[in-house]
Amino acid sequence: MTERTKSEREKLFEFTKKFYKDAFEIMQKKNADYSQEDNPYSNFEFTADASGVKVEQVFLMQIADKMARMRECFDKPLVVLDESLIDTLRDTINFCALCASYINEKNLKKT
Repeated sequence: MTERTKSEREKLFEFTKKFYKDAFEIMQKKNADYSQEDNPYSNFEFTADASGVKVEQVFLMQIADKMARMRECFDKPLVVLDESLIDTLRDTINFCALCASYINEKNLKKT
């Protein structure tokens, strides 16, 4: 099937698959840089302790920061060119995934 004959839905699914794959690869790299090897949430836990808030709130703050960046990307030309709007969107879904995983791990420990 050529690019011209693909349906809009097929194009969406192909884009999404690549988008998630790229986001996953970025998460792996950033998590290795930002967290301790034995605890993928250590940087968020550190920030929570330093700020006096729950870890889940740190995730929310990170997501809110990315949403503010998106708003700025939509409203005016970018000055910092090393993080595109697509990069910001990938980071946002990664923070959502990290938060979901953290909550899941926390719930598993309760049982």
